[in-house]
Parts: sequence; structure tokens; C-alpha cells
Amino acid sequence: ADEVVNSLVMLPSPPEAGSARMAYDRERYEWGKSVRDTPRGKQAIIDADLSEGWLDRTFSKAFGMKLTKENAPEIYKLINNMKEDAGDLATRDAKVKYMRPRPFMMYNEPSLTPNDEPGLRNNGSYPSGHTSIGWATAIVLSEINPARAKEIMKRGYEMGDSRVICGAHHQSDVDAGRVTGSASRRSAACQSRIPETARQ
Repeated sequence: ADEVVNSLVMLPSPPEAGSARMAYDRERYEWGKSVRDTPRGKQAIIDADLSEGWLDRTFSKAFGMKLTKENAPEIYKLINNMKEDAGDLATRDAKVKYMRPRPFMMYNEPSLTPNDEPGLRNNGSYPSGHTSIGWATAIVLSEINPARAKEIMKRGYEMGDSRVICGAHHQSDVDAGRVTGSASRRSAACQSRIPETARQ
């Protein structure tokens, strides 16, 4: 049990209506909308897709080589095994407890990924699972390839911001997702899968 990160124990509650944190969330939401019709918005749509090939699409350029099942089988297996820990198990308890509405629901405006909306409506917004996956992945990949750590961590950070741009998450959801991603990377389950030379 101690191998699974418990977001409900670790995280503060999401921002309350009328709070400064909620005002910042709204400010960031407006920023996200302002960049949707740009290359950054197109990147956010790509970042939303965690289907087969997501690791290659998201991190190969930053890592400096193709991160595919064929080209990097051990890394591919490691990250995809960690994906459920960071994205689902680590975030589940807080998501279920708070069932925070997504920005596109709260503001009754379309998101940048309308096909995802039906599934997102029944899944709590806080914390962001996509962000948790992206941040945990960036940490691990930067440890495997420290020479490219700056590029890899920047890419992982951008994956969280993409959720704000899409209108799928509030900024505070993303901030919390980075916390759960960091904790997932440090969990015993993840540690057991990372090559000894890459552990810290």
C-alpha cells in the first residue's frame, strides 16, 4: 500500500470560489484560450492524446532519439508501466473526493478537445492526471539522459500547461498534478523499475 501515492493525503483542497487561487485559475484559463489558435494550441491538442505512441509524440524530440517500442524497448516498457501509477492510481483519491468540475464545465464554454469532453465530465479535475504522467515521465527520462535534462523537463512542464490551454484543467489542477507526478517518480513501485544507474 505504501507503494501507491495517495493524492488525498498529500494535496491541499482545491481553491474555493472567490479565493485568490481561484482568481489565478481564471486568469490562466483566459491565457489558455488566448493561445488556442496558435502552434502552441495545436501542441496542446497533441499533448492531450495519451493513446499508443504518446511517448514518442511527446518526448522523443526532447530526449534526442525515438522513444518507440521498437527503438527503445526498455524505456518504453518502463514509462508505460509507470503511466498508470502516475496518471490514475496517484490522482484517483483526490479526484473522487472533490469531483471538481473541469473549466469547460465551470465556465460553460467549449474546450479545445471536444471529443474528450464526455469522458472528462465524469472524472474529477483535481489533480491533473495528464500532468502527473508528463511530469513523472520527464523526471525519469532526464535521469536516464541527463545531458538532455533541460529539454526533457521543459517538455514535461509544457504538457501540464497544455491542459490549461485545452480547458480540461485549472492551473491549480496542473500544479497539483506536478506534485503527484514527483511523488509517483519517488514511489517504491517506480523505484523498482528504474535502472540502478538512473536512480537518485
